[in-house]
Amino acid sequence: MHRIVGRVLWLEPLWIVLVAPSILLRDFLWDPWVQPWIVAALFLFWPLRWWHTRRLVPPTPMNRPLALLLLWLPVTLWASNDTERSWAALGYLVLGIALYLALLNWPPTQHYPCLLVAAIGAIGLALAMTGPALLASIPTKIFIFSDELMQSKPVDLFGSGETINSNVLAGALLLPSLVLGALGLRWDWRPAGWVGWILPPLLGAAALFMLAILLLTQSRGAYLAVLVGMLLLLLLRWPRAWIVLAVATVAALSVLAWEGATFSAQAIDGGDSAASLSGRAEIWQYAFYALLNFPLTGIGIGTFDQVMPLLFPDVENFSRHTISHAHNLVLQVGLDLGLPGLLAYGWLIMCAFQILINTLRLRGAEPSTAEPLLEETHHHHRRVSSRQKRKAALRWTLAAGLLAGLVGMVVHGMVDAVLWDTRMATIPWLLLALTALLSLSPGKASEQ
Repeated sequence: MHRIVGRVLWLEPLWIVLVAPSILLRDFLWDPWVQPWIVAALFLFWPLRWWHTRRLVPPTPMNRPLALLLLWLPVTLWASNDTERSWAALGYLVLGIALYLALLNWPPTQHYPCLLVAAIGAIGLALAMTGPALLASIPTKIFIFSDELMQSKPVDLFGSGETINSNVLAGALLLPSLVLGALGLRWDWRPAGWVGWILPPLLGAAALFMLAILLLTQSRGAYLAVLVGMLLLLLLRWPRAWIVLAVATVAALSVLAWEGATFSAQAIDGGDSAASLSGRAEIWQYAFYALLNFPLTGIGIGTFDQVMPLLFPDVENFSRHTISHAHNLVLQVGLDLGLPGLLAYGWLIMCAFQILINTLRLRGAEPSTAEPLLEETHHHHRRVSSRQKRKAALRWTLAAGLLAGLVGMVVHGMVDAVLWDTRMATIPWLLLALTALLSLSPGKASEQ
């Protein structure tokens, strides 16, 4: 019986992937009243796992903030004035959490964390290949495209009528591009054989392709985030590169100051009121006021565009435009979950940073080979040592990519919140799952 239950639990990630389209394409597949039942289906394996192992997840530093976040979610649902909208937004968040826990418990990802890297890369490549054709509108903030392209309509994929916003696409491409970029910058993690010579440049090319599509989205917040993330990757990979980067930065600023200061100011503050810097500053101001009015419960997850015009009817941004979120990750999480939920989410992200920084501190450290290997040949001993070095290099490289990705998400979150309550909100949870897996030793990870 114990073995049968273990085999059933092995299917949990596959079950979540099967349920995911019902949450991500809710309006296309189901009536809204089904949403609570679909969200509940994500927890189907939890009672069975608790009965089988007496715990829901292996011990990691991220467990406590995650538990607090889960316990607080019913409060924000209770506080909502539109439960249908809140269930839709809550579904995106719960899907990410359920997938995080399932992957953390899944033996294949425990033993082969690179499976998660493959999933992150596959999602990024799929978005890079299909995203431009699904854009609801072609942005014209910096680059100007042909009239024929500007007047073209988005592709109707499978008759679903789904489109994507350019800022959402840019935010979704940000994280996979930085993770794959880290694997393309350092090569000593690569496996032996001809595959090892092909894999790093292939991953680097995939990252460059995602960055090229990100560039075409003209999302200025994503530009800043990917710049900070790539600079962090370069400094982690080559610590002495800060001299070259400092010289390049001074040179770039000099050129901008001499030739392009006016154009840069227009690009930053141009466009409609919601896209301009001054317009977003106004949104941040009133979002902060709303958080002060509802500090404990927030305004209800997923109801920003409904509640803000009611709270501030005289503000032009809310009365004349449909503003779907606060354009700031901290403010949006606070408005959706209240300050307790914001503290839990912030605690979770800080724990992830701590795990990654601790892993990076082991740079150059290799697993000890001091213990005698009885009846082992010298050739086998050297082969084992080489494998251990590659594993240590892979852990460091993954930690660098994940740290750059999360830093990029935080920087992007200063001016946008597209990775919180949209269909792309699952992607950060994949990075968090890989981060939690790095905190587990092989013994802890496989212990069931």
